[in-house]
Amino acid sequence: GLAAMPVTRQVGSGYLARPLLEYDREALHGYAVARNLAWIEDDMNADRNYDRSFLRHDLLPLLAARWPTIAAVLARASGYQAQAAELLDELAAIDLRAHTLPDADTLSLQGIHELSPGRRGNLLRYWLRSRGLPVPDSRILEQILSTVLKARPDAQPCIPWHGMEIRRYQQALYLVPRRDCTSTCDNQLWDLTRPFDTPLGRLTALRSTGPGVRVDALPQSRLTVRYRRGGETLRPAGRSRHHQLKKLLQERRILPWLRDSIPLLYRDEELVAVAGFWIADPYQAAPNEQAWCIHWEGKDKVMQK
Repeated sequence: GLAAMPVTRQVGSGYLARPLLEYDREALHGYAVARNLAWIEDDMNADRNYDRSFLRHDLLPLLAARWPTIAAVLARASGYQAQAAELLDELAAIDLRAHTLPDADTLSLQGIHELSPGRRGNLLRYWLRSRGLPVPDSRILEQILSTVLKARPDAQPCIPWHGMEIRRYQQALYLVPRRDCTSTCDNQLWDLTRPFDTPLGRLTALRSTGPGVRVDALPQSRLTVRYRRGGETLRPAGRSRHHQLKKLLQERRILPWLRDSIPLLYRDEELVAVAGFWIADPYQAAPNEQAWCIHWEGKDKVMQK
């Protein structure tokens, strides 16, 4: 704010230019009058309910009466602030390149902690702004720095911000869209001969020869699609005992806030497969058996990179 408005700034795919910023109102008014130009007066310019109008009409004339060069001094100070802001952005861009993980919306937690507090806040502001979000105020920024960055390793802190969520998982900081984890297609029959759309991607099944779900175990070529409700267990193919689904998801480093979005495939009340990850041992086709090979497009979206 102290840097004032820039002469040019990018807006979408174009630029907004203000080439007359260096001229004061009197110079512009004199030029327009001398050349018989017509212009439109913005009524808000005279409305002192707006801060800028109050400053222009009441405060700045008072300051100028005491310090006649105040306008030039403030303009010079504003220029210094603009230069400082530009340098801060350049530094933040360097830090962003150094500490961004393979996912562009993910930062290395260790890298952030290695920065000084001021540089850390500068990076976080730049990171959010570079993703098209408003710059967080000091309250939100402090929540990110204290609640998220300093949380226990097993905690799952979350700060909502303009349709997004800032989350931590293990040694990474994530920026993810806010979403309702409750699926509208819960407990629906899936005809395996047709694709089935889920919130994170399409399910498809192709008949082939193992590995996959045994064709003879699904005489009607149907499964029921559900989502986690808690307490599910599964004995994955090749394992000797049942495991809690929660533990299996932790083993595969599935992002906690997306675990409830993984399709669970049932035959009646028996969990047959976790789409994209495991098939229950009794349903696993042998190498020479006919099988339904199931593919889920959302698999890569739910795993930590």
